[in-house]
Amino acid sequence: MSKRSKALRYYRSYRPEGPLKKTLNFILRLLLGVFILYQLFTAFAFQSYSSNLPDMKNAHFIATPFLSGPEIRLINYRFPSLKDPERGDLVLVETGKGQDLPWYALAVNSVTRFFTLNRFTAFSDESVYFGTRLQLMRVLGIPGDSVKLEEFRVRIRPEGQNAFLDEFGLIKKEYVLDLPVQGDRTDRSLPFSGNQPVLSLDEGEYLLLPDDRSGAASSGGWTVRKEEQVMSRVLFAYWPRLKFF
Repeated sequence: MSKRSKALRYYRSYRPEGPLKKTLNFILRLLLGVFILYQLFTAFAFQSYSSNLPDMKNAHFIATPFLSGPEIRLINYRFPSLKDPERGDLVLVETGKGQDLPWYALAVNSVTRFFTLNRFTAFSDESVYFGTRLQLMRVLGIPGDSVKLEEFRVRIRPEGQNAFLDEFGLIKKEYVLDLPVQGDRTDRSLPFSGNQPVLSLDEGEYLLLPDDRSGAASSGGWTVRKEEQVMSRVLFAYWPRLKFF
């Protein structure tokens, strides 16, 4: 077959894309590109969460996983941490391992969360024990500290010092505690006495507690956490009012 015949045959078989097909292809490519950028952005830079902070009800806030080690859940890989958690940081902590989902379920979850603005998840990946994989907590004790709980408030003895200091006297950040109260006095029966014995923190160990101390004295709450459990660091709340942490 001559070159002229081949060219003629190709010309006759060619059908240019119509306006509708061009528009659909453009939309699909645009959505795919935005989806990929969204996955990279939330894995490495910023993430949005909501929580009831004691001084900000129904708060929505921005956290970053960058310093704590970005995690790509689709391939179950986490990058090394770039900076140790600091005393007073508000962080998202992995308190319960999520369910072990296959790769296709993780992919579907990523898609459904993206297109529903995190309102729907096709396959549940929350912890089967704790009900939620991540919890909002504050870094109180760091490696080398000795810590104890007295009436739901943390007393800290830094390494090399002899005296225990109240958390507010040591942490140079403002935050509000939500304590169990009955009338004008701390209710020591809700849910526990509000006291716990001394914990010594070794390398890579931290004391992390929520600002809501109603369950802080339980055996599950008063425990040592590992550095690798810190997933993200909260930067600021943007609703109902702007507040930096």
